[in-house]
Amino acid sequence: MNSQFYTTTIKKATAVSFSESGFFITPTQLNLIVAKYNCLEIYLINEHGLSLLSETELYGQIEIMKVFRPKNKFTDLVFIVTAQYNAMILEFTQTSDKIEIITKGYCNVFDNLEVATGFMATVDPDATIVMLKLFERIFKIIPLDNEDELKLKVYSYM
Repeated sequence: MNSQFYTTTIKKATAVSFSESGFFITPTQLNLIVAKYNCLEIYLINEHGLSLLSETELYGQIEIMKVFRPKNKFTDLVFIVTAQYNAMILEFTQTSDKIEIITKGYCNVFDNLEVATGFMATVDPDATIVMLKLFERIFKIIPLDNEDELKLKVYSYM
């Protein structure tokens, strides 16, 4: 039997799932990036406090959020994995003044027969590899190409 899920919310999420700081909007102004369930908020950090710059809703609950900067970029990028194992890299574009998805992919290359554990991720300091642990005894490695286009190719290791 094929079942479909429909999620709706009456109120915006208020509980913070993840928060990171980085230079997401411009290379000179520090930003606070906050994930609340399926919402991503970008704040400007300055001497007067925080001011909301951008708010974006994603399809799916955010389970992992990491901020990193590739060598060929002047601003930071955000790596996100949702509860449905969808991965994406987000970038703020100055021309459209929006948060856009650079690339996306699917991290669950196995059937759902493995035991799901707490989502864990790390990005190496040179921003060349993302290491994920989504299932028990299975590590997923996503190499980040240093070319102009980033591509999410997921490799699994047991």
